[in-house]
Amino acid sequence: MRSLLLLSLGLSPPTYEGACVALSDGLATVQSGEPEDAVRQLSSALEAVTHFPAELAADEDMLAQRDTALLALAFTYAALEDEAHAIETIDEAIRTAGGRELSVQMFGPDIAQLYAQRVDALSTLGTSTIVVDCSDCQVLINETHSSPTSEPLYLGSYRVWILTDDQAISHVVKLEDAGQEVAVALPAPAPTLEPPPVTSSKGQVHTPKDRQPRAKQGRRKLPRWASITGAAAGAAVAIAGGIILSFDGDCPGGQDPMTERPECPKVYNAKPAGISLIAGGAALLTGFSVVLAVDELRGPQTQARGVTVQYTLQF
Repeated sequence: MRSLLLLSLGLSPPTYEGACVALSDGLATVQSGEPEDAVRQLSSALEAVTHFPAELAADEDMLAQRDTALLALAFTYAALEDEAHAIETIDEAIRTAGGRELSVQMFGPDIAQLYAQRVDALSTLGTSTIVVDCSDCQVLINETHSSPTSEPLYLGSYRVWILTDDQAISHVVKLEDAGQEVAVALPAPAPTLEPPPVTSSKGQVHTPKDRQPRAKQGRRKLPRWASITGAAAGAAVAIAGGIILSFDGDCPGGQDPMTERPECPKVYNAKPAGISLIAGGAALLTGFSVVLAVDELRGPQTQARGVTVQYTLQF
């Protein structure tokens, strides 16, 4: 079932629940699968959960599992003798955990020793802070709640999220020198530019508000010939139905069914077919006539009317 869910993540927009399942499955692969497969699954799942900053920040269990997944990824890199990626992943785990305690002992003495070495190395380099300039917003650093002015942070790269009522804006901030205060702010709204006034040949000045766009000619639903042909066909079908209905109750040989009954053992039952054709023809005639009438009204003199719905998603 989980493998099917993982497959569906590649075919449709992921959900937070799906990203959490993918992370759990990636952790399971560390114990039961090939190291290369574990690296691929864990890397993909760790990237996926970062797309849900608000949900992850409110989920302490998943934050802890994300910490464990980073350690597991470092452990897997070490098993593949990829020291550079193991160090890079341990550093990311240290920066992401913030004040959370990491369970490094569960991955053996080698990872515990590497963790201690990297904490010492990062501490030696020093710390800096991130200052977010916004009002009525939430600040997340590496998907963890933070005050607008962060706690001292180890040098390195951080994901800074600014959450407002209607948008979530992310910044990648690199702290490269100790003792810095790196400022982050919401992007300024783009200015609205209006075209300049235009002077006509008669010396009249027209502002942009005066220049209304010309209405486009309404598009026909069907060509005129198609509507006329359809209406004519409907009329013909209805007439044919009337003719067939006129034979209802008559003898095949033309005898009078009332006075010449022995010579007329059966009579035509044309009512169902006749009524059906009349109804169908009338529907065709009415439908195509309405389309023709609407198309004739939607001419160049008629302004096209419409509604435009716009929506913006920002991440």
